[in-house]
Amino acid sequence: MRSSNSVLKEYVSSLSYKELLFIKTRFSQRVGGDLGEAVNFVSKNEEMDKWLLSAEGAEDFYQMLDVLSVEVGTALSRLKRPQSRRS
Repeated sequence: MRSSNSVLKEYVSSLSYKELLFIKTRFSQRVGGDLGEAVNFVSKNEEMDKWLLSAEGAEDFYQMLDVLSVEVGTALSRLKRPQSRRS
């Protein structure tokens, strides 16, 4: 079984800038259904779903989300914002 760190890094590296921004915004805002939307998005990935399901309780689950948020933030800081083309 792979370590949770390698699962996280592989998942985060597979995301686009827009997807990373979506997750980071939802995790940091946590308004209304933001957290639920982010968790649903992340859990669409089978490995990440298994990882989230491994939480031993609510406190562990929220700590896992915090770790994921840090990984996403790190990935975002490495990427440059895509330039939009103006017509």
